[in-house]
Amino acid sequence: MGANMRIRRRRIWLASATALVTILGGAWTASAQIASDPRLLEAERLTAQGEWDRAIETLTQLIQQIGATPIGAESRSTLVAAYEKRALAHLQVGHQPEARVDFAALLQLEPNHAISGPSPGIISFFEDTRKSTLAVLDLAIAPNDATISLEGEKLPTPSSTSPAVPSQGRQWLPAGHYRLTVRRPGYEVVSQDVELVPGKTQSVPMKLRRTSAALFIRTVPAGVRVLVDGAERGVTQADSAGSERSQTLAIEGLEPRSMPYRVRFEKPCYVPATETVTVLSLDAADKTTGSDPSNLGPDRHYDGISLRRSFGTLDVAADQPDAVVFIDGESRGKAGQPIKDVCSGEHAIDIRAPTGRFSQRVQIEFEKTATVKGTLLPTFALRSLPTQDAQGSDPKELARSIDILRTKNLRFVTVDSPVAAQGSTILKEANTLMQQFDTQGLAVLTRVPPGADGDDLELTLLARGSSRPDVLRWSARSQTSVQRVIDRLDLQIPVVRTSLGVDAVDVLRMEGAVVSAVDPTGPSNGLIAAGDVIVGVGTSSISTVQDLVTVLSTMADATAIIRLRDKSSPVTVPLVRVPAVVNVRDDLPFNVLATELKARLARQQMVRSVSSEDVSPQGIRLNIGVALMALGNCELALQMFSEVKLENRRGVSRGTLDYLKGMCFKQSGQLPEARAHFERASQEPDAVLTEGGPTISHLALLELGEMGKPTR
Repeated sequence: MGANMRIRRRRIWLASATALVTILGGAWTASAQIASDPRLLEAERLTAQGEWDRAIETLTQLIQQIGATPIGAESRSTLVAAYEKRALAHLQVGHQPEARVDFAALLQLEPNHAISGPSPGIISFFEDTRKSTLAVLDLAIAPNDATISLEGEKLPTPSSTSPAVPSQGRQWLPAGHYRLTVRRPGYEVVSQDVELVPGKTQSVPMKLRRTSAALFIRTVPAGVRVLVDGAERGVTQADSAGSERSQTLAIEGLEPRSMPYRVRFEKPCYVPATETVTVLSLDAADKTTGSDPSNLGPDRHYDGISLRRSFGTLDVAADQPDAVVFIDGESRGKAGQPIKDVCSGEHAIDIRAPTGRFSQRVQIEFEKTATVKGTLLPTFALRSLPTQDAQGSDPKELARSIDILRTKNLRFVTVDSPVAAQGSTILKEANTLMQQFDTQGLAVLTRVPPGADGDDLELTLLARGSSRPDVLRWSARSQTSVQRVIDRLDLQIPVVRTSLGVDAVDVLRMEGAVVSAVDPTGPSNGLIAAGDVIVGVGTSSISTVQDLVTVLSTMADATAIIRLRDKSSPVTVPLVRVPAVVNVRDDLPFNVLATELKARLARQQMVRSVSSEDVSPQGIRLNIGVALMALGNCELALQMFSEVKLENRRGVSRGTLDYLKGMCFKQSGQLPEARAHFERASQEPDAVLTEGGPTISHLALLELGEMGKPTR
């Protein structure tokens, strides 16, 4: 359309619009603030330049595009703004019918919309359109705080078919059929069908019938459980505006009775509060109905129930260093440091250290201290796997099977993980899983086809740093079989032994332990000689070498009275504690031993009064190193051996340590280092691999021979 035609239309409209004197600058700017669609901004620019027809064309394209898709809240706002702008543009070019159609479409979307800024004539034109196209719903609901909802096909709300409306006064709505529903806690729910006619007012007076008393509760903080006579009736929700007070929780159903209702407010970490409510009658007038303001009626309003924080203290002691305390799975600090802000109530306490764990449920009381003393045990994460046969297996049955193994030195925690029970997968993923579960080992339990002995359960154990699992089999139906496995899991090897500093042997048809050698640096030197026969220690008789070992192992005294055959008087010999060590080739559950020994060492480090002469730490480290060797981890074994200091003496001594280091270096392929340690070990003729075992010098010479050095 050319410029002359636009000027002509503008003149015709301005000449005939005596009742519609417009001031469009302010109106257009106000409506443009509703939405920021680029086409709305473009239409605003065109109208500012007097390009009314182009503005109408732009707005028409926008309205058509929005109308072709489901209308949401944002697009509805844009559509309302577009209709308003196009109506005003139509008025500018003299198209009153088109403007009325746009205003009518706008009002169908937003019946109570108001335009601001235009002249009184345009506002009058807009209101005339509203009156001719919409109906009026005039509500008078008692009580006046009832919630009103409407359901109808012509509702102007895109996201809900049941919007809330005021319970009093007039409201514009599109004409049509509606269902009006009125709700208020403590009153009956009433629904009524309403037919709204364009240009007419439909009055709806309604008085609800009370059925019970109601509670209206707001709490500080939110999230408070509300119980009436012990039954939970709801939880207060957080206020959307960010207030510390909650939204109002309405509870109804309190019928008249002589006994008061007991209302309790609870939230974890807070001191509970209680109120009592007496409902004697439902006839009392409500404040909200316009009666005496001092009379609240049967309802009760609790607008600020405030709960006080409720904390107790947890004091945790652990028998291992660097123990961390977890409360309900959350790390809360180290053992030995009281935790003063623990919520009242029952909690799961877990104490974790690098070498063990301890778990217990504890009740925390308000402003009181709960004490926990944890004995940490090595813990294996247990995973149950399906059976290897075709019959299938019940996971609960497998769980019951592991419960049978009540061990003193080891605990299992059941976990769920994708690790397989066989092949290299368990070795590849085990350390990752142990770190994930924060345990000292991984255990896999599965049912297997029964063997000749009837054992049909298999437990695979792998400790941290191990590459060689222990495999134990048993049958839950055989107590002997179960006890055999328990004994292996609870095995505690001695790391020191009490010694007289002599070697003894059994001689056929001779009562007593025959002394074969005396350590020249030991406590018996000069008191007992080779060939003497030990027949008694204190009040105990000795018939064999095993008797001697057993009696000495139970003695805690510093000296022993030794009776010798063919000697008229006993001799008093000082007792010494020397390291004892297991053989790396023994059939032992080394994965279990390694974790148990590490826990034992950690406990000993907590004892500050350990004497510098106590050799048990050396014995523990020595045996941990041997266990690590057996598990295929010589790197960690060498680290442990580096902390061991043994004397040059008869028995398990410095030569033993050199030989073990040499074996580790050999397994690691470090042959020069291995050769050096075997050389030193070969020079120790009195050292032995284990008590009563082969001499170290002989073993070292054999190793040197295999490495290319002639044996002596």
